[in-house]
Amino acid sequence: MAAFVLAVIVDGHRGGQEACIQDGLSHVCLKHLESSSANDSQTEPLFLQWLCLCLGKLWEEFPEGKLIGLQGHATSIVAPLLSDPQPK
Repeated sequence: MAAFVLAVIVDGHRGGQEACIQDGLSHVCLKHLESSSANDSQTEPLFLQWLCLCLGKLWEEFPEGKLIGLQGHATSIVAPLLSDPQPK
């Protein structure tokens, strides 16, 4: 539920994006996504979906946020989710 709330906070709101980037939201989301790929069976698919949506909204039209995501290796963490056999 928290990932959903954070996605709403950053959705189209530059102040929310800046505050969440400053508090490390990108890093936290990526950390959860990275740990989920190590033990797929224990991670709730809906949680992964909200994490990805939250990251997308965090970076949407926010170049500084995108840069932080790239520095955090977001592409290598998120890319394996594209081949998920059961995307939600």
